Amino acid sequence: MYYIIYITINIINWKFYIGKHTTDNLNDGYLGSGYVLKKAIKKYGKENFIRLDLEFFNSEKDVNEREKKFIDANFLLNFREHCYNVGSGGFGGDNISCHPNRDNIIKKMSNSSKEKWKNKEYHDKTTNSIGKALRSDNHRKIRSKIATNLWNTKEYRNKTTEGTKKSANLTKNKVNQSKIQKDLWKTESHKIKMMSILRSEEHRNVLSLAAHKLYKEKPEIKKIQGQTRSKTMQLPEIKEKMSKAAKLRYQNSKKMQQSLTEGRIGNKNPSWGSKWMFNIKTKDTKKVSQKDINEFLTNGWHFGRLKRTKN
Repeated sequence: MYYIIYITINIINWKFYIGKHTTDNLNDGYLGSGYVLKKAIKKYGKENFIRLDLEFFNSEKDVNEREKKFIDANFLLNFREHCYNVGSGGFGGDNISCHPNRDNIIKKMSNSSKEKWKNKEYHDKTTNSIGKALRSDNHRKIRSKIATNLWNTKEYRNKTTEGTKKSANLTKNKVNQSKIQKDLWKTESHKIKMMSILRSEEHRNVLSLAAHKLYKEKPEIKKIQGQTRSKTMQLPEIKEKMSKAAKLRYQNSKKMQQSLTEGRIGNKNPSWGSKWMFNIKTKDTKKVSQKDINEFLTNGWHFGRLKRTKN
């Protein structure tokens, strides 16, 4: 006989139910007996729920004690909006399903909860409490364990991947995500945070490695990107933007101004000790070192730069 603490998860909305179960068959298909959970299973379908066994015990007494400690008043308060549990653990599980006035009880609980959430003080306090609980190390470990076990299930992995792809391709979702990102970038704190990440050496290294790997595996992508970039740079509006940006950088950079004036005088000039020469026959133009000028002159080259005409 197995005495287990389990969690049943709704893979549609990620709500969960934690309970205890005694069985001699771990694959008996049992999902839980809570009234709210059963109602959810009826609504979403049994195929959209999965049970994971978290802990095993040697006796019913031990599993009862564990459930009692696990599902207490704080748990129900912290996860009120995230779970199907409605009663504390350790007392036989569901406290409502068999009650003669269960429909009235559920209705009263629902109305009470709605009224409480209308109160700003209660709303903020509960939200902070839930956030604190979700960020706790213990809860993260539980979530990590659940996620790992779920992802190791082939059926769940395939279903989740397929659902994510379909959701990402929906025009409505794309528009929503775009709006969310635009609104975020309007806030100065988010902009500063993201720019610090994007400009970090670590981020650049990650992007560089990813790009090298992608180009190595699929050279055609690099070619397509190059062609797209060339076409984009030829657009008049892009040229105008690039020109304005370059002028603005020059105006705001004293170092650049110095390098283009004082830093290019005399032997600091990149062309120091060389001459521009061109060849009429080959239509070539190049910068020739002072020591090689005579050799170029004897081979039909002339001083200056050949002016090219556009076809």
